[in-house]
Amino acid sequence: MSTCIINRLKKFAINSMVITLLFGQIVYCDENENTYVDMEEVITSISDFQYYESDFKEFDIPVTVDSIGIYAFGKCEKLEKIDLASIPYISVGMFYGCSSLKEIVIPESVTAIKNHAFAECVSVEEIIIPSSVTELGISAFSNCKSLKKVEINCDLGNIPQECFKNCEILSELSLNGNIGSIDKRAFSGCKSLYNVILGNEITSIYENAFYGCSNMFNISIPKSVTFISDTAFDGCSDRLNIVGESGSFAEKYAQSHGINFTQQEVVEEVEAELKDLTKADAFLDEDIFVYDKKAHRPEVSVSFDGEKLTEGIDYSLVYSAVKAPGIHKAIINGMGDFKGKKT
Repeated sequence: MSTCIINRLKKFAINSMVITLLFGQIVYCDENENTYVDMEEVITSISDFQYYESDFKEFDIPVTVDSIGIYAFGKCEKLEKIDLASIPYISVGMFYGCSSLKEIVIPESVTAIKNHAFAECVSVEEIIIPSSVTELGISAFSNCKSLKKVEINCDLGNIPQECFKNCEILSELSLNGNIGSIDKRAFSGCKSLYNVILGNEITSIYENAFYGCSNMFNISIPKSVTFISDTAFDGCSDRLNIVGESGSFAEKYAQSHGINFTQQEVVEEVEAELKDLTKADAFLDEDIFVYDKKAHRPEVSVSFDGEKLTEGIDYSLVYSAVKAPGIHKAIINGMGDFKGKKT
């Protein structure tokens, strides 16, 4: 048995039994049954750290809530599902370290995603940021180790510092809104990024913005860009290719930094010549492991039309978060003469 101290919670469901609570009441409950919270009373705010390190698995935020404190659900490591209702913003560190949270639906009511809002959410696989958002915070999605797809559909002044840092298997990035700049280390350590297309409103790419994106093959930079830091692409592959217009700042930058450059109108022909890695054959030397809290990375063999491919030349290999029990993936990203990916 364990003790749960409840401050503002109104109702707490345990195996379909609803217990009405008073503020500050102490409840004795079995941690394994502490699975669902449903607040039906009129609640307009959630305090700072109010549910920090709580054990529930699901939470529905009431539609009446219009104020949420910092780290309100931080380190709720068992939280798997959250209904954000119509909240106006996602506060600082609101879901920091929620390691079991796999799916997040950000409603159109949200206008701001603050600093560290989803940092260390290591199970989240996809993020779609709606057009209503006008502010994105520092490290908002940093160290989301399972994040594979990001779609940004809003206009932003910038992609802030370390926003997606160390999202190691992020491979699908869609920047559909007007974005002013890519700030320091915004995508550093995103080593599965392969093809990046920047929008036509971007003017600046700052220090280490794409540091360590070791498998990035193409980045399309529009003529609107007038500043790129000398260290913007440090740690990227020697095969990095900047795509842009002839006579643009991007072309001059590529020439002065020894980076390959392709004119915009030619790139489609180059991509058509690349081989499709999705048609390759891939095999693991071992695919079942006994859970022992250790990371397991089996050997991967890849071949195309009967010819064995070489890691680091034909493809890169990234493993999903492999310490937690469950089904994990080896992600093969094409490089060199190959495009696409295979899992």
